[in-house]
Amino acid sequence: MYELSEDRNDSSIDWLYGQAAKYPLLSAEQEKYFDGKKWSAAKALQSLMLEDRGATAFLSLWASNVLNNPPSLATFPNKEYYFLLRREQSKYLKSAAFKPHLVTLCSPDHDMAARRSALEALDMDATLAVGLAEAMLDKSDGHDVGAAINCWESLWSEKPQNHGIGLAFSFLRDGSRQIEQYYMARDGLVNHNLRLVFSIAAKYTGQLPLRDLIQEGTLGLIRAAEKYHGEKGYRFSTYAFNWINQAIRRANETLGGAVRFPSNVRATVSSIHRERINYQNRHGREPDREVLAGLVDLKPEELDRYDQLGDLALSLDTNASEDPSAPSVMDRISGGPFDEPDSSIGRSWLRKVLEDRLALLSPDEKRVIVRRWGLDGSDPSSRKDVARIMDVSTEWIRQLESLGLAKLADDEILQEVFQEQH
Repeated sequence: MYELSEDRNDSSIDWLYGQAAKYPLLSAEQEKYFDGKKWSAAKALQSLMLEDRGATAFLSLWASNVLNNPPSLATFPNKEYYFLLRREQSKYLKSAAFKPHLVTLCSPDHDMAARRSALEALDMDATLAVGLAEAMLDKSDGHDVGAAINCWESLWSEKPQNHGIGLAFSFLRDGSRQIEQYYMARDGLVNHNLRLVFSIAAKYTGQLPLRDLIQEGTLGLIRAAEKYHGEKGYRFSTYAFNWINQAIRRANETLGGAVRFPSNVRATVSSIHRERINYQNRHGREPDREVLAGLVDLKPEELDRYDQLGDLALSLDTNASEDPSAPSVMDRISGGPFDEPDSSIGRSWLRKVLEDRLALLSPDEKRVIVRRWGLDGSDPSSRKDVARIMDVSTEWIRQLESLGLAKLADDEILQEVFQEQH
C-alpha cells in the first residue's frame, strides 16, 4: 500500500510505477488461477469452522447476533466499522430468505450436515469468511473485516471465550494457512494490475495530486480483487476498472469538489484525509476522533468542523447496489479490458530506463543517440546536423548511430520494459 506523502515529485511517481511494472499483466488463465486460490481458501475456512467446536460456537454467536442484535449506528463504537459490517452483511439483514439458514447455525441441536448445508446456502463472500476466521484466531490486526467483527463483539450479549482458547491446534494451524493463501491470491491479482491504477489516475489529474489519486485507486483495486469471481466469465481488468474509477472519482468529489475554500482550509482538509488513510494503513482501523485530532494538531471540535467541509461534495452518480463502495450504474457499463495500459507515467518510466541504459554506449555513440532523438529535451536532429555539431562526416554519424542502436536492441532490461509498454 502506498502512503500519502507531501513528497509528490515526478521521480517518486516514476519509482512507484517502476515497482508496479515489475509485475507482468496476467493472462485469462492466470487470473482464474489466482481467483480460484482465493475462493478455495475462503471455502476451506468455512469447512474448518464447522469441524472445530470452538469455531462452531463463535459462528453460532455471529449468526445469532445477525438475527437478533444487528449492528446499529447509534451504539456502534466505530462508525467506519459499522458501515463495513453493514456492507458485508447487508444481504442477511435485508432478505428474509437467509433467516432459516442463520437459525440453523444458531442451534446446537442440528448435526454437521445440516449446519454445512446452511452455511453453503448463506453464500458467504470471501471477505466475510476470512474476516470471521481472523476474528476467531485474533488475527484481525491490519484487516478491516476481522477488526470490525471484533469491535462488534463488545456489543454481543453473550461473549465468545478468549480468542484462540478452545480452538483445536488443527484449526489454529490450518486456519492460519488458509488465511495466508487467501491474501497471497488476492494480492497476486492486485500486484499484477497496479499499472491499471496509474493509467486511470493519470486521466483525473488536476484537482488532486497524482500520488493521492494512485492511493485511492489502489484501494479500489483491492476491493475489486476481493469481490471478483472469475467464474462469471469477464476479465479482471474489465471488472477492476469500475472499482478503481469509482474510488478515484469519489476522492476527487470529496477533496476536490466544486466548493472552493481558502488554500489553508483545503490544505487542512487534505491533511486530515491523509493522516486518516496513513493510520488505517498502519493499524488496520479508523483512528479515534481524539487520536486523529492529535495527529493533525487540532482540537476535536475543530476536527468535526473540517470533517463537515470534507463531506460537502455530492455525487450525481447513484450506486447500483446498497454497497456504499460499489460502482455506479454509469461506471458498470464503461471501461476495459485494459490488456495494454498506455499512460504518460508508463512512457515516463520507459524513458527513465532508456536514459539509464545509455551507459552501455561509448561517449560518442551516446552523444549521437541523444542528439538524434532529442533525449536531452531538445528537438530531434538529422545526421547532417549532428555531424556539423561534432565536426565529423555524416557517414561516421551513421555508423555510430547503428552501433549504438544495436547495443540497445540487445539489452534485455530495456527490451523487457519496452515490451511491457507495447
